Order: sequence, then C-alpha cells, then structure tokens
Amino acid sequence: MSAVPISELRRQLRERFPAAHEERPAAESYQLRGMPPLPKGTITELVTPPSVSGSSLLLSQLLEDEPENRELPLALIDPGDHFDPASYRPRRPLLWLRSANPKKSLQAADLLVRDGNIPLVLLDCSLTPLRELRQIPSSSWYRLRTLAESSGTSLLALTPAPLIAAAAARYELENSFSLHDLSQLRNQLFTKLQSHPLKTQTILTSHG
Repeated sequence: MSAVPISELRRQLRERFPAAHEERPAAESYQLRGMPPLPKGTITELVTPPSVSGSSLLLSQLLEDEPENRELPLALIDPGDHFDPASYRPRRPLLWLRSANPKKSLQAADLLVRDGNIPLVLLDCSLTPLRELRQIPSSSWYRLRTLAESSGTSLLALTPAPLIAAAAARYELENSFSLHDLSQLRNQLFTKLQSHPLKTQTILTSHG
C-alpha cells in the first residue's frame, strides 16, 4: 500500500472536523477532574501503573463530560488497539487512530501535533509493554515537545511508568477502585479521580 501524502491527510481532517478550523478563542489549558490543568502547547505525562485504576474513567471524562468543549475534536492514538468504542458515548468529535506498535503511534502523534488542527491529542500507552516503550528514543519525545510548542497542541501521554523526559509535567494516577465503587455511575466516580505530581527528571530509563 502506498503512503498517503500529508497534504491529503490534512484535507481529510479538514473535511472530517470543520469546526476545528473555525476561528475561536484558544483555550490556554484543559481541566480534568482529579488532575491539574493541562497547558496548551506542552506534553503532560500521566503515569498509570498496573496496580491502579482510573485511566478508562479519564478517557470517559474527556469524551463525555466536557460540555464547554464538546465542539472541539479529540484525537486518541491507541497502540495495540485496546480502545472499545462500544463502552463510551462520545459527545465530541473523536479521531481514533489504531496502531500496531509504539513507533507507529509516535509517527501518528508527530503528524497530528505538527498539523495543530486538533487541540488535544491523547496517546494512550498505559497498556503498552514497558520493554517496547523503552525502545523509543528520547529525541522522539523532544521533537514532539518542540512541535507542540509551535502548534499549540496539548499532548497527554498515558504511560505505565515514568518515561518521558521531555514532559513539561508528570502526574501519577493513584486510584484503586473496589467492587462497590464499580457499581456506581461514572459521574460519581469522576469525583474520586486523584493524582499527584512526580518530578519530571525521574525517569526509569531513557535512550538517546
């Protein structure tokens, strides 16, 4: 299969998400319950260790619970094809990109962040094996940071451990829900989402 030119991908994005090309005051940050604001033009890393839960709630909040931003599209980059669209009822335009490995996911993030037409990009690597994520060169993350600063796109990356040295901020999800919690409505669980900041220089491993 021949590669699709970037110009053609941009055209398809404009047709699919015309609202993203309309002039409007740009949001300086995105606020999610249980997390500090996500500033525009930066990479924010949210560490979601296997021992905690809540990443699916965070995605649900992004898709279903932002009435003031419902006209703005969200891009979800999904390494490993873990996202189940039947489990959500999106209230905003969603561009869902599935990829076979983290390298392809970084290429998709590079394209979307550089283009700048989708203001918030979610790279969900929370279920990606650490050995695969550690093979991503640090230079790839720093390139994404530079592109985000230039385009104003916010990139939220979910990882199973601290990995992204280029992140402007890093937080760790700290919820562990019980069976009783799981019987509650999502709107009730949103209020229980909690995270705490981590030092941005705390990295388990890094490749240049």
